[in-house]
Amino acid sequence: MTTVEYYDGMTPEEWKPILGSSLNFHFGFYKQGMSFEEGLESATRNVISCLPPRGRLLDLGCDWGGPAMRLLKCGYDVECVTNSSAQQGYCSSLGLHSRVLDLEQDDGRDLGYFDSVIMLESLEHIIDKRSLFTKLKQITSRVVLVTSCDAQAAGDLVSTYGGTMYMTSVAELLDVIASAGWRIDTAVDNRRYAMPTFEHWRTRIEAAYRIP
Repeated sequence: MTTVEYYDGMTPEEWKPILGSSLNFHFGFYKQGMSFEEGLESATRNVISCLPPRGRLLDLGCDWGGPAMRLLKCGYDVECVTNSSAQQGYCSSLGLHSRVLDLEQDDGRDLGYFDSVIMLESLEHIIDKRSLFTKLKQITSRVVLVTSCDAQAAGDLVSTYGGTMYMTSVAELLDVIASAGWRIDTAVDNRRYAMPTFEHWRTRIEAAYRIP
């Protein structure tokens, strides 16, 4: 099965009033009193803390390249992959090495080997998660994953976000990862730190579209 390409037609410039100038389309990690930008930066720092210093890194599902640019500035050799031609074009315009690729159809071996792979809220868009983690074993020994799960999922994928996101329960996802041969070092529930992101997005959307 092929991952659905989701593109809503909005340009990067139209997204910036909502997502910020870095176009970081990800949940933040908000502690009390943090601004929108501080929460996003905090979330990126959490990812960096799980990575070895420097090295070759694959951002799988890079969106508009916000975290990838931050990692590039930290000294990582970053390769970006997306199945959106619009996002790939924008990432290339930033100077990022990027390509359009669907790892549900391609084994990814021509990408080469990476010290680390990050998936920041992109696993939700993968249908066959077990197959993906089996393929990732061929190109890296470390995956840092930020993803959403559905507490109501019981054996079946729960489809949402216009039929482009497919979520399992936490227990099922951990089983999928382990059964693909991975050792899970750390699994953390960040919901209470991530949820303020929705309020920040709502506020920025209302301001961008002048919603009273």
